[in-house]
Amino acid sequence: MRQGAFFLVVLFILAAVPAQAVEVTRDSYRESVEPICKANTTANEKILGGVKAEVKANRLGPASVQFAKAAKALKVATAQLLTHTANQANNQALTFEFHYCRLEPSRFT
Repeated sequence: MRQGAFFLVVLFILAAVPAQAVEVTRDSYRESVEPICKANTTANEKILGGVKAEVKANRLGPASVQFAKAAKALKVATAQLLTHTANQANNQALTFEFHYCRLEPSRFT
């Protein structure tokens, strides 16, 4: 009996989140976060400029520094996107969409 009541409470809570999320449309959300994405793209172009030549010339030390800076910029942009004043449904979608960008050292060992 208690499990059934708990299940109903959880179900109502989960149903309430999308009901509140109706206020902001995806198009308006995309328009509001576009400056963040554009700034990150511009920063990455500056940071990663010439990295291809560095790698081809086998100068991996300077290239790794550039990649580390780009990773930090991506982390900042992702944090800005996730904390942006958006509805909960979009934040959950962004968490899913940006999951592949996370650095997990266990993948490489």
